[in-house]
Amino acid sequence: MASLAGVQANDGNDVAVFGGDLDPSFLDEKIEKYGIEIPDFHSADTLQKKARAAQAVFWNRDAAKELDRVIGEFCPDVVHLHNYAHQLSSSVLPVIRKRGIPSVYTAHDYKLICPSYVANISGEDCFSCVKKLSLKPIIRACHQTSRTWSSVVLGEAIGVRTLGLTPDLVIAPSDFMGDRLAESWLSPHSSIITIPNPASWDGGEWKGSGDFVLFVGRLSREKGVDELVHACHGAGIPLVVAGDGPLRSELQSAVTGLGANVRFTGHLPHEELLALRQNCIAQVIPSTWPENAPLSVLEAGASGVPMIASNRGGLPEFMSDGARIALVDEITAAALEAALERIERLPGDAAMFRTRRSWHLHERRVMDAYVRVTGAEK
Repeated sequence: MASLAGVQANDGNDVAVFGGDLDPSFLDEKIEKYGIEIPDFHSADTLQKKARAAQAVFWNRDAAKELDRVIGEFCPDVVHLHNYAHQLSSSVLPVIRKRGIPSVYTAHDYKLICPSYVANISGEDCFSCVKKLSLKPIIRACHQTSRTWSSVVLGEAIGVRTLGLTPDLVIAPSDFMGDRLAESWLSPHSSIITIPNPASWDGGEWKGSGDFVLFVGRLSREKGVDELVHACHGAGIPLVVAGDGPLRSELQSAVTGLGANVRFTGHLPHEELLALRQNCIAQVIPSTWPENAPLSVLEAGASGVPMIASNRGGLPEFMSDGARIALVDEITAAALEAALERIERLPGDAAMFRTRRSWHLHERRVMDAYVRVTGAEK
């Protein structure tokens, strides 16, 4: 979001960013910045604060009121939404609609068609809520393995669908995501188009001089890092895990118990992560959910890093743009070893990937989407 806003501002557009916990250092100085405090349920230290935070998940009145003020001050031609659920909440959509301003939303996850975001339960893809809601999310405790939280997100989804709180146009970053949205309850209410996410490149090129495979990303269940740890241990391949998340302590305990050759780096400065990417044998994306268009793949593809990826979601689509990827149906020691042998013979074209996933092309497509919803001439 911040990168796109910066590109648009540098091309002479008036851009403002509205959201919670804004870090001005990540935003271009040309961009107008409007921050708002978002109530956090987990850090709330009183029952009253927890109740306020829980209510804001459904309907954040403060966010709606402040956005209305910002729109009146900035007077935008279009509002482009990113990850507004549970933070700003769907309360912002009636404000935008009342002002008569078209809205565009980039679907970074499955939230509009899956109450729990990830369309996956225990490693199995689940699209049972795509067209019609039921009690399945509660019965299966699909959100954070909690029936309480599953009830909360199901209630939110019921409200969104009942009130028709949808953007005018939804951008899917992958064809897989676009197809799921097009066959969902959403399609009669919102236009749906696919615009692939862009890749940033800092000039680095893959060398492959190391002896390890690399994982980059959030350490959460759906990312499949636990399966990767066991697969690497079984294959005798060193693994470096760059990232952090709620599963880290559990993963570290598993590594200790196995005696596996795994190094956890936590979050790294850009230069250190770049060095790992340049020297790894391959970067592995072992996701157990239908990934959309992860940043880690975009960055690796731009530098020509070979990848081993789960054959799920939008991951196979990167291959047609020049990414060098060996797809696997499961993350096991045997599958990992076979993929490492196969990847040496696979084609890849980092220059083509950078061209097809350039920020210039992405911005042009997004601006075309704005023209489509506003009816303005190019």
